[in-house]
Amino acid sequence: MTFAAIAKQLRGAVLALTAAAGVAGVAGAGEIYGIPVTEGDVPGYVPDATCGTCHGEIAARFPTIGMGRSFYRPSAETAIEDFDAPPFYHAPSDRHYRIDLRDGDYWFSRWRAGPEGARLDLFERRIDWVVGSGNRSRVYLYRVENGTMFQLPLAWYSQEAKWAMAPGFEFADHPGVSRLVRHRCMTCHNAYPEVPHGAGDFGMPEVFPAELPEGIGCQRCHGPGAAHVEAAFDEGIYGSDLDAVRAAIVNPAKLSEDRARDVCYSCHLQPSVPLPATLRPGRGVYDFRPGEALDAHIVQVDIVDATRAPDARFEINHHPYRMEQSPCFIESGGAFGCTSCHDPHGKAPVEERQATYRAVCAGCHETAEVHPDLAADADCTSCHMPARRPQDVPELWVTDHRIQLPPETDPLAPLDKRPAEVTEAFLYHPPADLRPGEAVIAQTFSILNYTNKTADHAAAALGRVLSAEDPAEFEPWLVFAESALRLGEFETAYAAAEQAALLAPHHPVPVKMMGLAKLQLGDLDAARALTERSLGMAGDMAEQHLNLGLMLARAGDTEAALASARRALSLNDTIPQAWRLIARLAEARGDRAAAAEAYEAALRIDPGAMADREALVALLQALGRSGDALLHRALLLRDMRTTAE
Repeated sequence: MTFAAIAKQLRGAVLALTAAAGVAGVAGAGEIYGIPVTEGDVPGYVPDATCGTCHGEIAARFPTIGMGRSFYRPSAETAIEDFDAPPFYHAPSDRHYRIDLRDGDYWFSRWRAGPEGARLDLFERRIDWVVGSGNRSRVYLYRVENGTMFQLPLAWYSQEAKWAMAPGFEFADHPGVSRLVRHRCMTCHNAYPEVPHGAGDFGMPEVFPAELPEGIGCQRCHGPGAAHVEAAFDEGIYGSDLDAVRAAIVNPAKLSEDRARDVCYSCHLQPSVPLPATLRPGRGVYDFRPGEALDAHIVQVDIVDATRAPDARFEINHHPYRMEQSPCFIESGGAFGCTSCHDPHGKAPVEERQATYRAVCAGCHETAEVHPDLAADADCTSCHMPARRPQDVPELWVTDHRIQLPPETDPLAPLDKRPAEVTEAFLYHPPADLRPGEAVIAQTFSILNYTNKTADHAAAALGRVLSAEDPAEFEPWLVFAESALRLGEFETAYAAAEQAALLAPHHPVPVKMMGLAKLQLGDLDAARALTERSLGMAGDMAEQHLNLGLMLARAGDTEAALASARRALSLNDTIPQAWRLIARLAEARGDRAAAAEAYEAALRIDPGAMADREALVALLQALGRSGDALLHRALLLRDMRTTAE
């Protein structure tokens, strides 16, 4: 049978499989042979279920590795957690956490303990997505009306079968229920979603569609598959030309060593979690495609950590970074790499994996010469690449890919998390075509992100580059504007944001920055006009409706301010500042009950806001709710003592 005849038979099978997988076309999306094809910022992708029609054996094996189960809806069928465990108490933040399974849905709860077991500041939310295969851990996300997603503070650690705080939430001052999920994060934890044109541009609002792919699929490593599917099915163009069909998609095994390595490195090379790689100006979050040079897309940043020697740093995503420190990688000139040992399509049984690893080692090392007392089937990796607790997520353990002599200490011994103390940041594998000015931009971007845009030395360095080179890309101007705002340099912030807006006239965020700068400069009319203009460019920016409400309140237009705050909450009901504004407006019109209700809502989201609790205590007393007032006063005193300590 010719390939064309086989293709004819497969068309119906593809459509049936796609339908069975629950894959539907997104409104406005393209199609080929009835199969949805993404458009917008991420064009040319088909449902990964389509791939399994012709590549069934690979598709069946892929879920055996973590990438195949990286992101999915929670369900009773896939539950691995212990829902009967006691609530997890986090002493540094004085809060209790729990995740329950209710009628097949996962629900998150957080509260503060009052007298006699009272649950105060109770925040509850249905969990929309799970991140992580569960091989080692799972973390949990929820999505609000406008498409913004947030990570919740609790995680499940499978290896020790326990609940504990998720990475980044271990200390008292953590982001609570408001840790924003960014497109940059999701590009490595999931397949590319269909998003509108420009949604992946630097600095754009972080919003996601309601329906997302489930898991890192075939096309994250092979590139968009629509042309490949069309070539396979379109007899009129290709007929039985298998070479043309294969040429219509990227096969990483056929790439050069550098380009093949870049496919893995696009997600797995991360020299520093605190200072992640920066996008090069002009590149969007979703721009990288397999087969391209990764350093044309991002610039990697490494650090000096005052608390650890360089070769002692070991983080959760250090697989290639540590591998590159190994003699095996260095002496092979990079020929030894990820796929020397790993099959990206599936996980073999343990015995087969060990035999594969031994064969790789034996390609250079004669076991009898190196270890004459070892059996021929000994496992090299358990000694030379042991599982180890990473410094940033010590609740679990992963393989240390720095091939070395066996460690003298137990790599699985309990480990206290100590944040890195960054004393220097420098570029790692800087691209050959990187201009000196762009090198400074990449370095300062990372430093400013690490310091929440408040490192004045980095901002000054970025300002000098802008003055000397006047770059034609908007990204450095936008970062400089935000940093100047944080540092209180409002005239400078406005000028930089204005330049960013001229270079990126489609982008709402530079206009937003201009409005915030004018607000701080006391020009309420200009601030309001700019804020309304930015909302006209991207109407689902909940924080901009809040900003407009604050401006209207300052101008004395309380009804319009209240409407803006309510609009913000209709898009994202977990903005404590919006509830706070509603509370103040209610107080101003003498509605104490409405004010107390709004302050209670704000404290459910941000229970550490002592000014809100103090205002709530006074309102509760005035309303005659003395018992409730005493409960909240007890929490307020507890927080005041903790702050004083």
